[in-house]
Amino acid sequence: VARIDWARNAAGVVKPSYWQGTLEPRPTVDWYLERCKSAVRELRETYGAQGKVSMLAHSAGGWLARVYIDTYDEEGDIGRLVSLGSPMKPVPRDVPGVIDQTRGILTYVDEKLRTVKELAPISVTCVAGTYLRGRGTFEGVSSAQAFIIGQGYKQVCGDADADGDGITPVET
Repeated sequence: VARIDWARNAAGVVKPSYWQGTLEPRPTVDWYLERCKSAVRELRETYGAQGKVSMLAHSAGGWLARVYIDTYDEEGDIGRLVSLGSPMKPVPRDVPGVIDQTRGILTYVDEKLRTVKELAPISVTCVAGTYLRGRGTFEGVSSAQAFIIGQGYKQVCGDADADGDGITPVET
């Protein structure tokens, strides 16, 4: 998926649910799900039934993989999901100054789809990094990076004082 492909998500902007923060993944991210479906089909055609497909996903791809599995994996082709730096919990709704960047899609995934544990027999591994601890307060130039990173973490988990990879806090 190229960066420009993500611009397709702008189609959701015309929906009232986008502005209300209650956007559902389908049909907004169908373009992405169709890409996954094509890739899995191509693997199956190339390698046959020699085993299950392993999905490796990064960032939003982790929760989009959950949408794919619940929507398209009727044949049970997926055997493993490895998620790198993917938030798997929605943004808290009650934190002032926090805007759900998924516009409700991650909340939908959390509330309506099977949990990571319920995806069995699919093996799910979520990898999170602790490169930087964010800070909620700015205390001089030496802490500027931690403050900026913390503001990003706050938009994802509701707390600036969190550990993470620089974009995604571990707790998500």
